Amino acid sequence: MFGKSFQIFLFIIVSIIFTSCSDTSDGDGAYVYNPAWVTITVPSTNPYTLDKELVHLTGGAFISDGWSRCCSGSPSDTGVTVTWRNATTGASAQATQYVQYGSFLGTPYIKSHSWAADIPLVMGSNSISVTAYDPEYSDTANITVIREADTTPPYVIYIRPNDQSTGISVSPYISASFNENLNCDSVQADTLTVQDEFGVFATGTLSCSNQVLSFDLLQELAFDTLYTVTIKAGIKDLVDLNMSDDYQWSFTTSTPY
Repeated sequence: MFGKSFQIFLFIIVSIIFTSCSDTSDGDGAYVYNPAWVTITVPSTNPYTLDKELVHLTGGAFISDGWSRCCSGSPSDTGVTVTWRNATTGASAQATQYVQYGSFLGTPYIKSHSWAADIPLVMGSNSISVTAYDPEYSDTANITVIREADTTPPYVIYIRPNDQSTGISVSPYISASFNENLNCDSVQADTLTVQDEFGVFATGTLSCSNQVLSFDLLQELAFDTLYTVTIKAGIKDLVDLNMSDDYQWSFTTSTPY
């Protein structure tokens, strides 16, 4: 019984300390209320210019000092709601939230709280606001995102397996990620091929989703063999700009045990 009471006492003391530390002084030694707040950390410039149909925003949000609903331990129980609104288009929605929890005397608390949102844009200037609110207070951050015409063809930014890698499984995950969403209607069955050093093509199924091409093998590759992956020119983005040159990389499978 004494141990439980002592834990409760310590928790109350630490809660008071946390609350005091999160307040700010008004200059006369008296503490004033420090409300919930929200930040936009990506993009880091305001205004921000890009040539895509979506902008990816991320940031942080924190709970009001006096609102204690949070911290049940559930990832969705952040205690604060984060929403975005594009005033230019009138579109709005909730942001996706992420939390990291700590624990003090068995009681969970939020160590960090971040949010993310992919927001559709129109050409020209887009006035976007992000609001965090709980039953006590709300706070809003604003950013202007300027969408310009897309003049950049799609290009590969990430591949699996890595180029010139060795010791790769004979059942590898083969994929290519692009800098932007693809027009998947421009993808044909032979847009991506996997060919061994003897000229034999691997059999598999090609799929396209957003920015990623994936090749699912129908049978294992050969051991200790060099394979070359080729993405043919002509694949398009959402405004029909096409990749003008083939893209290739290679890898070597592992030796049998």
